[in-house]
Amino acid sequence: MSADSVHDEQIVRDPARLTLAGGASALVGLGAAEVVGLILPGSPSPTAAFADRIIANTPDGIRESLIGAVGTADKPLLVLGIVLGVVVVGALVGWFARPERVPWIFAAGGVITWLLCFTGSVQAGVTLAISLAVGVAAGAMAWTRLVLSPTRPTLRSTPSAALDRRARARGRR
Repeated sequence: MSADSVHDEQIVRDPARLTLAGGASALVGLGAAEVVGLILPGSPSPTAAFADRIIANTPDGIRESLIGAVGTADKPLLVLGIVLGVVVVGALVGWFARPERVPWIFAAGGVITWLLCFTGSVQAGVTLAISLAVGVAAGAMAWTRLVLSPTRPTLRSTPSAALDRRARARGRR
């Protein structure tokens, strides 16, 4: 049995690792999208754009009663809820989806988010799409690194193997 097949079996049988990797990858993707949103001129924050869309589509009575209940903490609580929602959705995707399909699911989530947050302004739509694309790429790379890339032993983890190679090299001289 090769090291890669052992790694593949561990991926399939370790739902805790897949769940944590999904949540962490989603958080990395959201963070990258936010950084790009800050860097690009005229680009809305993906989280703020989604929060604005939620606020705009919430019925007035419900919105006013929620604002009355939490006061001025309404927007920070909404942003916190969005971030936690992204992490939970990423964790669920990691847990339920086949590992090799997760990057594609993240991409579909990025497209759906863009469609939900698009306000009609071409410049804002393009910059939001760029920031979400970078976020999806970062999340997919994090997922690949955390789950799909087989881990290789290092010299620190296997010092005896390194010493054996040195001893064999001395014997050849």
